[in-house]
Amino acid sequence: MKRITSALLTLVMLAGLFPGTQAVTQDLTSLFSASREYKEFSDVSKNAWYYENVKLCYETGLLNGEDASHFDPNGTVTLAEAETVIARFHQILNGGKGRLPSAPDSLNLVSFLDENGKNAVSFDQADSWNSGAGVLYLHFSSAGLDTLRAGTKPVDKLTMTVRDSDTGKNQSYTGEYRYITDKSLLDSIPWEGYVFEIPDGSAPNPFNRLVAIRLMENDFDTVKDKWYAGARWYLCLNYKEFQNVQTVHELSEMSWRSELFSYLAAAVPDNMLTAKNAIAKLPDTSDADVLAFYNAGILKGTDDYGTFAGSKSLTRSELAAILSRLIRPSLRLAYTPKPWTADYVLTPISLDTSRYDVLNFTESDYQRAALLYLRDKATGKMGVMNYRGIWMVKSETYDSVAPFCSDGAAAVCRDSRWGYINLAGTEIVPCVWAAVSASHDGTLLAGNGTGTFTVYDSKGTKTNTITANLIYYDATGGLLRYTESGKTGYLNPDGTIALEARYYSGQPFSEGYAAVCDSYAPAKSANDSRLWGAIDRSGKLVIPYKYQYLGPFYGGFAYYVSANGSRGYVSSDGTEHVLTAGDQYPSYFSGGYAFYLENGLLGYLDTGFKMVVPASLESAGPIVNGQALVQKDGTIYLLTMIS
Repeated sequence: MKRITSALLTLVMLAGLFPGTQAVTQDLTSLFSASREYKEFSDVSKNAWYYENVKLCYETGLLNGEDASHFDPNGTVTLAEAETVIARFHQILNGGKGRLPSAPDSLNLVSFLDENGKNAVSFDQADSWNSGAGVLYLHFSSAGLDTLRAGTKPVDKLTMTVRDSDTGKNQSYTGEYRYITDKSLLDSIPWEGYVFEIPDGSAPNPFNRLVAIRLMENDFDTVKDKWYAGARWYLCLNYKEFQNVQTVHELSEMSWRSELFSYLAAAVPDNMLTAKNAIAKLPDTSDADVLAFYNAGILKGTDDYGTFAGSKSLTRSELAAILSRLIRPSLRLAYTPKPWTADYVLTPISLDTSRYDVLNFTESDYQRAALLYLRDKATGKMGVMNYRGIWMVKSETYDSVAPFCSDGAAAVCRDSRWGYINLAGTEIVPCVWAAVSASHDGTLLAGNGTGTFTVYDSKGTKTNTITANLIYYDATGGLLRYTESGKTGYLNPDGTIALEARYYSGQPFSEGYAAVCDSYAPAKSANDSRLWGAIDRSGKLVIPYKYQYLGPFYGGFAYYVSANGSRGYVSSDGTEHVLTAGDQYPSYFSGGYAFYLENGLLGYLDTGFKMVVPASLESAGPIVNGQALVQKDGTIYLLTMIS
């Protein structure tokens, strides 16, 4: 959330620096003329499609190499690079050569002065943000905190001066430095620690009440020693409101396409974007600023349909091509994307939201049907309604209703006791149990915390009693998870051991496989993750231990997080599909589709990992029999796939 806020604040800042109506007084070719001679990079072939783009951007000062001999054309553009390009662009647009001034030594420096105006302590600010609740958070390097804790603690009455990094000017606050114990303060500051309190009324805008500044220990590097410090300083010089100080960690992350183009939209004057094309809408966005770059011939989509994919990354060669088209109109593209026809229809569902709350319909990845789980606001009771508005379970019987799962049963609770109902709403297992499992593959588990479990089939017929330490919140794949001596194993439905407890952890079996964590590869420290692989029902390791996380198999794929943090799906034969940044969301396949997340909204991928529903939904349920319940613009719809 913090990074999104930073991007938005940067956009506001840029909008102030670069008014969209600013006129270009010179021809672009002469304005962005060569200011230095191009020297060949060893990794940029003269036959590469981007060769002329890289050459032009280097000659005009917009882009540098990664070092003297390498450009890294396939490298991912980072936030720091995106900001630096914007700063160079603005400087050239205003008569410069793209050579940014060095940041002063005072960048990010924070000083605390005593009552006599003498310096009590100074150190580098690494990070800050305004919480929006009258609390300004400041993070400092560990060295700074060590100074404060080393017996030379400043006197209580201090003036804190935040220098240069946020305003281009000094900004001072007077208040008390102390260690917080006041519970009312702890409510607004979620961590205990050092704070600097400013009484109501003494702080400059935008803070008009208590401001607490917490000195929090972090091993953040500071920006002022980095290659992009000059760009950060340049962008902040004329910024008059308090601006978030982004961390070195954040600035080294990849820049989303949406971030880069939000910066460009603020920086590029309107008369540099003369329309060449006539594109009114894209599959995943109708944002006017993005469309302006498409229509000016500067930007093409990521596929034949023109999909923008705002949460995906850009390579440095792609950035060079975009900048080249921006400063050389002769290179701009005449472009008409293929018509995009939705493979689905949305049917609005009428619901009295003044009476009922709609509970999260994404909570089950293997629902039996597209159903609405509702809670009566007056009574607190739950009910279940189908998309035609017919009650399957009336909202007057149960305190809680879990989603109906693959075998058509749902766990229900009444007066703190649990049981099961079927799709007709009939109570097939009475609500007499302390806890029950989710229901899959015809196996229902019920227990009272004594270690003895009753096993029912999906019709509610008792089939067996098992005494074991079962993990009974999920029973699937025909085998039951149990624990012994801190390790996980699997039992047959009759209670006999199928696979002995030898795993550090394990997922339920699904589609014949289970993800397990290897107990023989202990973590090196408390912060290290043990690695995950997958076994078949015989216990044979079919996917080696190599993942930070591996989920259950649904629709032929298991969701994974690799050892380096990348995300994707793997099939049972070990074939991986690595997801791009905009797709990284831990969703399972249901009915041939999985969620993906982009810019905070959900869409759907098919098993070919093609976007079939653009990211435009606030909530979305699993697709079952071609249908799912979704929420868009505050309205609930039945989504029906028509392909």
